[in-house]
Amino acid sequence: MISTDIVIVDSGVNLEHPAFNKNMINGIALSFVQGEIQENKNIQDVIGHGTAVYGIISKNAPFASIYNMKVWDNVDVELTDKELILILQYIKKNIKCKIVNLSLGVKISTEVLSIQKVCEELVDSGMVLIAAFSNDGSLSYPACLESVIGVEASELCTQSAHYEYVENSAVNIRARGAMQRVAWYQPQYAIFGGNSFACAYVSAYAFNIMMNGANNRVEVLSAFKKIAIRVNKDRQHNESRFPCAYESLPLNNVALFPFNKEMHSLVRFAPKLNFNIKEIYDVIHSGRVGVSTNNLLTNLEEVNGYTLRDIKKIDWQKIDTLILGHMDMLMSLLKSDIREVVITIQYFKTGCRCFWNIIATR
Repeated sequence: MISTDIVIVDSGVNLEHPAFNKNMINGIALSFVQGEIQENKNIQDVIGHGTAVYGIISKNAPFASIYNMKVWDNVDVELTDKELILILQYIKKNIKCKIVNLSLGVKISTEVLSIQKVCEELVDSGMVLIAAFSNDGSLSYPACLESVIGVEASELCTQSAHYEYVENSAVNIRARGAMQRVAWYQPQYAIFGGNSFACAYVSAYAFNIMMNGANNRVEVLSAFKKIAIRVNKDRQHNESRFPCAYESLPLNNVALFPFNKEMHSLVRFAPKLNFNIKEIYDVIHSGRVGVSTNNLLTNLEEVNGYTLRDIKKIDWQKIDTLILGHMDMLMSLLKSDIREVVITIQYFKTGCRCFWNIIATR
């Protein structure tokens, strides 16, 4: 039985990276042949993803012993639900640890109950499982399971010690996941962002929390809530103030802002919508302005890509509807820059006529 503090399930580590010269890097590589696991000792990362995750965790939890479990080495091959179960069962049988970092997952599964069962068994044995949601906004396993701490990125979290706590949601913690410089394979450093890296920050801080006495998922989440820069509460709409705007007002030419996980779904199913998505906007510091949605989302064969534009240059003449997401976050980020939108919302709430419709998604 291997004893360690943190297990990283990913693509291995770039063993020759200069940032890790003084690190003792341990781990194992797992491959899957005819439904069974085969072990080997080659944990060299040939992608970069695992190197970035290891770099974040080792830097922010410098006293943790880390065990790297390499489970994939081809960026074009996705992990299957049955392989995920085998990985979790392997950990249960062979490793004793405090935290399992899963900056990966599966979006479609016929084995949800089996995934849930083995996750609960790991938690019952004393482990805390921390998993990233998919970057395309869809639910993913094991991140959305109740026994697992599910993580996604937040634009509000601009530092490694910034965390948002989320109540009454499949997402439990939001962390730093914006574009940032991370250790990589080739080149040695790259600029990337995403939920995977937010997950790594949460795992690192969760270790520090457990070193201060927390013993399980509930206690770890309680500690995160106390230090969170923001606590997001589930709120109910007052129907008398929002008279079914999306039903009573026409939607023809629509803009989206920002490009968060709700918007991912709208873009993904754009051909099936009864309105036209004209533009997608975001804030400059998100690192997404000027980037095509084809580069941010996968499997969009039926959708023409949209290039994200700066919200400060919004063209009101092209649209009749602006669909918004995470309004509180946007107001914190943009302050006076969103004043025009906020005024319009106030008109809408009081029943006054406005020149474009507003739908707030949450």
